Amino acid sequence: DTDKYFKKKIQPQDKILLFGFHNLYYVNFPFIDSTWIKKGDRFNYIAVQNMDLPAQFIQWNLISGNGRNGVTVETNSNLTPSGNVIIANIIGLDIVKARALPNNNNGVLINNARNTRVGGSTVDSSNVISGNNDDGVYIYGDISRGNMILGNYIGTDDLGDKAIPNYQGVEILYSNGNM
Repeated sequence: DTDKYFKKKIQPQDKILLFGFHNLYYVNFPFIDSTWIKKGDRFNYIAVQNMDLPAQFIQWNLISGNGRNGVTVETNSNLTPSGNVIIANIIGLDIVKARALPNNNNGVLINNARNTRVGGSTVDSSNVISGNNDDGVYIYGDISRGNMILGNYIGTDDLGDKAIPNYQGVEILYSNGNM
C-alpha cells in the first residue's frame, strides 16, 4: 500500500480479495487471499498484483454509473423493438456486487417495446439489478406488451442476502400483457 490508497479508502468492516500478492504479513487491512475463497464470500474491493484480473471477474457485464438508464430498449423513428434479451448483467452495483454504483435513472427501461426478456429461468441468465436511483426495471407505454421479467435479483445482492434497493423495484405504467 505504498500510495496509502487502501489506508484512506478501506473501512474496518470492508473485505478485500487479493490476487497475486506475496508477503501477506505486511498487509494492514481486512483481506482474503484468492486461495482461501469460499462460496458466498463477499468483497468490497479486488486487488491484483503482477497478474491479469481472473476470468471469473472479466466475464461479468457491468452496467453501472451511467448518467441516465443502464439499459434502454425503446421505440425510435416508428420502429418498435421486439425480441430483445437482457441476461447475465450487474446493473447498478460495483464489480464485486457489494455496493451501489447507481445508474442515474432506471436500471432497465423498456419504453414502447415488445417481447423483451429481462433475465431467465437459470442462474446463468439472471441479472442483478440493484442500487439504481430510480426503478430497477421500468416498463412504460401502451405498445409495451409481452415483456417478461424473470429470475432476477432486484434490490439485493446476487445471493438475495443483502438489500441494495433501487428507488423502486419494478414499475409497469400504461402497459398491459407483461409479466
